[in-house]
Amino acid sequence: MKPPVRRYRRHSLLLPLLVLALILGGAVAWQHESSVAEAQPVLPIPVAAEGDRVVPNGDLILTAGEIVEHDAYVVSGKAEVPVGAEVKHDVTVLSGNIIIAGRVGHDVKALNGDITLADTADVGNDVTALNGTVYQAAEAKVGGTVKSDAAPAPAPKRNPLDGLVSFVLRLLAYLVLGVVFVTVGTLAVLAWPRQTGRVVTVLEATPWPAVLVGVLTGVLILPVAGLLSVILAITIVGIILIPVLWLAVGVGWVYGAVVVGLWAGRRLAESGRLPAARNSLLVTAIAGLGVVAVACALLTSTVAWIGWPVSYFLGFIGLGAVVLSRLGVSGNAQRTSGLPPRVTHPLTLPQAGPTDRRAS
Repeated sequence: MKPPVRRYRRHSLLLPLLVLALILGGAVAWQHESSVAEAQPVLPIPVAAEGDRVVPNGDLILTAGEIVEHDAYVVSGKAEVPVGAEVKHDVTVLSGNIIIAGRVGHDVKALNGDITLADTADVGNDVTALNGTVYQAAEAKVGGTVKSDAAPAPAPKRNPLDGLVSFVLRLLAYLVLGVVFVTVGTLAVLAWPRQTGRVVTVLEATPWPAVLVGVLTGVLILPVAGLLSVILAITIVGIILIPVLWLAVGVGWVYGAVVVGLWAGRRLAESGRLPAARNSLLVTAIAGLGVVAVACALLTSTVAWIGWPVSYFLGFIGLGAVVLSRLGVSGNAQRTSGLPPRVTHPLTLPQAGPTDRRAS
């Protein structure tokens, strides 16, 4: 009866969380639209007074010699004042363009449109384009200031499939690198089975010291190698040695990652989940290295800012075990720690049992 209760609780929490997410999303969207609406000034539609020309929908194009005694106002359309025409007060367009080649006694204002001032244009006060651009000819006369506030180009709509395709391509690229890593690592294990097995045993016996040494190595190796590169660059022979230095750093990291992969392969062999690896060095190496490669590829493809540091320090943790083994640390102490006996194959060095000691 307990499992159904746990599922019921989990589902009962899921519905309120979804409702809360929808409410928050709607609030954020409403707030965004409100802020955008507040950010854009709205020009009111005036009531036509004596001497005004108001066009609610359509264009206002004056003819040469035509005079508007007060304001010219267009709600949706364009306004054009040609040569010889005159508007004695303001020309305002709420949504559209303005072309001035004649005389305007006061202001020219356009919201969501451009303003073009020809050489013959004569404006008595300010010229303002909100969400638009002012194009002013060299001979155009403006008695006040010219203000232009062009709206930024809308961001292109992203196809949801683009993110999926990008993720798949990144994952495939990292998996190809993983295949190379598994191949190189397996060849290294087969070439030096006893040496590599000894380092893996040290990692098993002293995991925390290996982690500490590996993390310190990963933090210090880049600045130290960079400083050495600067020192080596002083001489011609040193310049030749700089690539060798960085190659050694890369090889050390790869070998450390191989050690971690073999440690994972031992875990699979001893857990019984991979029976073929119990007595096969080749299967153990391929399985463990493959697990490390796939895990790093998935993590790096999904969350790069976590995947890359994890992959980086993973190799140096194995390198920390290499350093401890070179300092004389042995993994034999783990045999007396009460842990179950390990599977004996070329990666696990056999230990002398009680019978062997009596025989010796």
